[in-house]
Amino acid sequence: KKGVDKIELIYNYKGKDYLIGFHRNIYPEKELKDTILWMTKDKWRNKGNLKLRVYYKHPPYPFLNPLKRGLLKKGDFLNFSGSEGMFSTSETEEYFISGKELIPLDFKKENVVANFSLRKIKEGYYINPSLVKEYNGPDKYSWRMLGYDAQHTGYYPFVLYPPLELKWWKDWRGSGIQITDVSACASYGMLFIPNAPDELNYISAVDIETGNIIWKRELTANAMTSVLSEGDSILFVGTWIGFNPDSDTTFYALDPWTGELKWGKTLKSVQSQPIVVDTFIYVPSLGLSRIFAFTYRGDTLWSVSGGGVPAYYNGVIFHKGGGFLQARDYLTGDSIWFFEPPAGITWLSICDNKIFFFSTDTLFGVNVLSGTPELKITGFYTSFNIPIHCYNGEVWISYGEYGAGDTVFTRVQSFNSQSGNIRLDFYLSPKDSAGGRAPP
Repeated sequence: KKGVDKIELIYNYKGKDYLIGFHRNIYPEKELKDTILWMTKDKWRNKGNLKLRVYYKHPPYPFLNPLKRGLLKKGDFLNFSGSEGMFSTSETEEYFISGKELIPLDFKKENVVANFSLRKIKEGYYINPSLVKEYNGPDKYSWRMLGYDAQHTGYYPFVLYPPLELKWWKDWRGSGIQITDVSACASYGMLFIPNAPDELNYISAVDIETGNIIWKRELTANAMTSVLSEGDSILFVGTWIGFNPDSDTTFYALDPWTGELKWGKTLKSVQSQPIVVDTFIYVPSLGLSRIFAFTYRGDTLWSVSGGGVPAYYNGVIFHKGGGFLQARDYLTGDSIWFFEPPAGITWLSICDNKIFFFSTDTLFGVNVLSGTPELKITGFYTSFNIPIHCYNGEVWISYGEYGAGDTVFTRVQSFNSQSGNIRLDFYLSPKDSAGGRAPP
């Protein structure tokens, strides 16, 4: 009668254990079904073994959604501060899998795994299947933000929402100009956002259908960013710097269904989006000027000097630091290569085996394997600290340019990701072309 509550995939590499796959069922399953996809031919190192750690629960099973538990009704909120004492007894079993017996599959090919639709992802636009879980259940909403696309292509290959219609809205006037930088995420019918404008130092789980708050948790500073882990089992939240910078928690790992605190870190200011890879979380700390790599349990894998939003591709973490573009092993943090551009580095985006970024007036495309610049597009009048998007063999950028009378126009350009040849170049006029209004 026991049911499978969660499954952990553990990889032993160079004498160390790494939790590299994790899945928690909404309700305990009667069968052992591993939905984790991690190994690919590009990723498997032919060294080490695997262990499957399975957590079983015995009935009665608890509900994971506070509304379904009957603890709350819509319109109520839960300021969670402790356990509800509803958990059933559990047991753990481990299964050993020898690395010599593993046969890696190529998940980049079409229809290798029925649950993952990778048909739209072309060569060079590979997304690690463990970063994108295509959900086929009743939940219509699943929006993991940068957690699904650690390459920062800006391309999402799956259906995101049903046809949109206005259901509710929230007035954030008075929240301050910084509210435009806040990033959010959503899943299982909940949107995770700050409770603006009066409680920006709260992270709230909002019912997507009604706008009602299901739970909210007070933080030590204003919430700036949130991202969900694989399987939506942990909600990570980054905040501004606290009143006590050397002791206040500014990075939180919460239970997304209840708001319960799992662990926290004192990282001063975490304003940029973390990224989730397998079951590791890579966090940029603005206040400490470092990139931190944590496990799901809050253990530190490594940390290095750096800043900005990191990016991931094929077992490598890319970030800027010390005036260089850095490439590091995502498990160990060991340096693989570095590239020194002429000046500062802006937003990172990876596609077609290149990592793209602006430095002064030049858009660079650097080879992800060697760190060698393969593409340089010059002639921009400034360096743009804006996202660079990639799709279908093209690199897309958009930015504002001043026209007559200080009117701001939006310029949209796309370039071939191999040759750098321009494909499209056009302007979008603001609503009031004579009043100096910026485009939306």
